[in-house]
Amino acid sequence: IRAGAKSCVYGSSKLDDKSTAFILTNFYEFLQQGFAKDEALYKAKLKYWEVNRLDEEFSPIFWSPLIIQGNLNPINLGKPKYGFWDFVLAEFLFVLLLLLGIYKKQITI
Repeated sequence: IRAGAKSCVYGSSKLDDKSTAFILTNFYEFLQQGFAKDEALYKAKLKYWEVNRLDEEFSPIFWSPLIIQGNLNPINLGKPKYGFWDFVLAEFLFVLLLLLGIYKKQITI
């Protein structure tokens, strides 16, 4: 947070690689679905609980150290900033400028 990040997910103690990878992978999937950051982390932990309910990895030492801090608002991860027609317009302008450049070059010769 001190480096300028608006939010941060971190471990409050030593983390298990396997459980952390599972939880964070699902965390990002829930973020892409539009959930708020705290809700996405909660859902990812819940999914971990469901998968590991009968294992020894159900213990809180495997899932509880992950904490989120800062801005918890949803973020847009998967949607493109520009639409199809924006690219069509950009291509049209590029071709138009290219043709104008060729035309001007022929006039000066």
